[in-house]
Amino acid sequence: MAVLTESLLRSKWKNEKFTEYVARKNEVITPSAREFLKEKGVQLKIGESGPSDEDRKHVHRVPHPVREREATSNVSDDPKRYKNYYTEEYYSRKPEFMTQIRADLLVFKDDPRIIFRGRIDSLEAEMLRGMLLMRHEKNADLFKGLKDIYLHLRKIMRAEVLGEPIKSFSVLGKDYEEIRKITHSPSDHFPGGHLVMTGEEKPAVIHLNVLRAAVREVEIVGVTAFRNGTEVERNDIIESLNRLSSALYYLMMIAHYGKGQ
Repeated sequence: MAVLTESLLRSKWKNEKFTEYVARKNEVITPSAREFLKEKGVQLKIGESGPSDEDRKHVHRVPHPVREREATSNVSDDPKRYKNYYTEEYYSRKPEFMTQIRADLLVFKDDPRIIFRGRIDSLEAEMLRGMLLMRHEKNADLFKGLKDIYLHLRKIMRAEVLGEPIKSFSVLGKDYEEIRKITHSPSDHFPGGHLVMTGEEKPAVIHLNVLRAAVREVEIVGVTAFRNGTEVERNDIIESLNRLSSALYYLMMIAHYGKGQ
């Protein structure tokens, strides 16, 4: 069964403005797609024939919803195993272009929340690579610091997936507020002040700076994923990522100046 979504209509609209859209008799049209057609003043018609080659370019093919499951099907899966988050339709099998956002709820793989999860996953991988570098350089403190950050990223992922609040963390025994104070006034704790990168720093400092920048990027991705109008639903996660970037800056100063006070 074909599903006509707002995103598909918008894609077609960008290429060519149209005054009417002919949907096939068995085509599912999502509420947002209908609203889009109404907003653009496009007349919706229901046709009888199958899809044309042009139509096929703008329609995803998905498994049969439960209400139209073929009587001759030999599939033994639960017909209501998955539910489309956008249309509330049920599927017995998960379409390849969708994934689970929560329990049995399916969203497109480019949903902002799924993109956020992917970026957290990539960040975890980068932290592991950083730990490998610190172990190679035999720097136990920086290895431990990155491991603390890596473990907290895993907690962030769990908290987002399960809808649980995220708790504070510590890096090398220092909590949120201690790290914030140190990174805002580094000269009170280290021989020098804020770092101004020149490219002549130690490899560990350069690599930690790359990780710090990556965390800041993921923080922005998180705002996109959790912002609902002027409100942010998971401010605890955004704050946590912000503090992690400060923690990496703290590790940079340790790598550059030494352990400090």
